[in-house]
Amino acid sequence: MQSTQSTQSTTQYTQCEHYVRRCRLVAPCCRKTYVCRHCHNDAETHEMNRHEVKEVVCAMCEHRQPVSQTCSNEECGIEFAAYFCAVCNLFDDRIERNYYHCDKCGICRVKGDNDYMHCDTCGTCVASREH
Repeated sequence: MQSTQSTQSTTQYTQCEHYVRRCRLVAPCCRKTYVCRHCHNDAETHEMNRHEVKEVVCAMCEHRQPVSQTCSNEECGIEFAAYFCAVCNLFDDRIERNYYHCDKCGICRVKGDNDYMHCDTCGTCVASREH
């Protein structure tokens, strides 16, 4: 699914079944723009490495720019999403998911209402109350 856009009040969202954000990723492998790496991988015969993404396109003004949390176009300046991780290039406006980045796992995870910790023995994040 390549860039699906809908308007909610005056803010233009670029969203898919995976994320809600106001930008599209520029795939470093093929230079095409997609809402997310999952949509890219579903549409292409190769996979996008989210850590290699260097550019995004603003959904409001279509300005192509380096990855950041806000649009670098001075006339626009919108925030792309409430949650942003510069390591994973993850943008999502659904703050209720309560994302966090685990440096040891090297990815962002959905925390939800649970408390998690990284378990070095298991090599992954686990619910604190289970460990």
